[in-house]
Amino acid sequence: MSILTLKIEVCGNPDKGQDPSKPPFGVPRTTTIRAARIEIIRLLAEEFQAKHDLGGGNWKEAILYRDDEEVGRMSWNGRVWDKGDKEIIF
Repeated sequence: MSILTLKIEVCGNPDKGQDPSKPPFGVPRTTTIRAARIEIIRLLAEEFQAKHDLGGGNWKEAILYRDDEEVGRMSWNGRVWDKGDKEIIF
């Protein structure tokens, strides 16, 4: 079974008066989530966002890997895109 990995990087949101060159206070700049199913990845990403009160302006990038091979990215809203920016529907 393949393992999916989402590597998230966040930054400060200028709309909230945060410095975009740094993560919000108390929030790790990078977080890695691993699971076998994309539904679990989405759920854990949502929990991370809620825990740290992160909005779309805080979401710098989230790269998705399958077994260490980059396959795309995840938007703040949980949508997944391949490397050619075509949405992947799971």
